[in-house]
Amino acid sequence: MKALAILCVLSLSIFSKRTISSKVIFNASKQPYYRTPEFGYLNFVFHPNSKLEVENKQQFHAQNYEQCLVACASNMTCFSINFGKQPIFFYDGNPQYLCELLPTDKYNSSSKFQSPNPESNHYSIRSDCSKSPCLHNLPCIPNYHNNTYECVCPRPPYEGKHCKVCQKSHALGLEDGTIPNKAITASSFFGSGKEPWRGRLNNVPSQPNDVKRDVGTWIAKSRRQGEYLQIDLGQISAVTMVATQGRPMGYNQWVTSYTIQYSTDGIAWDFYFENNAKKIFQANSDRNTVQTNTLQNAIVARYVRIVVNSWAYHIALRAELYGCP
Repeated sequence: MKALAILCVLSLSIFSKRTISSKVIFNASKQPYYRTPEFGYLNFVFHPNSKLEVENKQQFHAQNYEQCLVACASNMTCFSINFGKQPIFFYDGNPQYLCELLPTDKYNSSSKFQSPNPESNHYSIRSDCSKSPCLHNLPCIPNYHNNTYECVCPRPPYEGKHCKVCQKSHALGLEDGTIPNKAITASSFFGSGKEPWRGRLNNVPSQPNDVKRDVGTWIAKSRRQGEYLQIDLGQISAVTMVATQGRPMGYNQWVTSYTIQYSTDGIAWDFYFENNAKKIFQANSDRNTVQTNTLQNAIVARYVRIVVNSWAYHIALRAELYGCP
């Protein structure tokens, strides 16, 4: 049975008579944090049956864990300790335990934190990271200089101080032209005036009286399942909603259902799933009504394909993607 985690806070006041002229800086997870010579009072959090296995540690023998904690508090490069549970030897009848002063902590080196570990107890300098403030189990990086912290929030889909999922979705650039024509491609198109880049939401023919030259939408060359409109967002983004329309003028042509594929590199593609099944979205039933579909789980990708599943008369599609860049 997995041992329950028990946290115990130990307070030690350390006053050093040494004069230290510079701050000691330690860089971890691309976030600098440091202790200063003025930082002379430390709280430690007790992590029983745990060990942080890292390199560049300093080792010595101590009679008890208090001696090990004092050594860490007095050492500007120490940010946590491992303390052995069993004595290594006895000296003058007193047990001697292994004390390891570590140049990092369980937050900056979480992959090397071993729990449970029967050989050791671990103590880390207390910070607000011990309260697990970052949502979705994302990393918390403490700043020991001013007793603050920073959550490492991959953007997208997370944002804000504590890594909330992106909430304020907005159009990603098809309708307003932010996404350039060359970034909009397709499996095929019917010919001039029906190119993929014309498949922008609310697009209309530039010359309504000459729709042979510009029909104001993307039209696939063939009527077959699997035709797709592909959008390169230019960067990894979180996609949360898709909007579609059919052909704006002339013939009654639109897509009635579709699936979504996505990719981060344009080479390896995945289908969007909901409830362990490929999601088929219901699309349009006329030419100009905007049909929106909200994704249950945000897609994090650079490339998105709207893959045609069914259509009315012929495949014609205008679209917009919404989310957080």
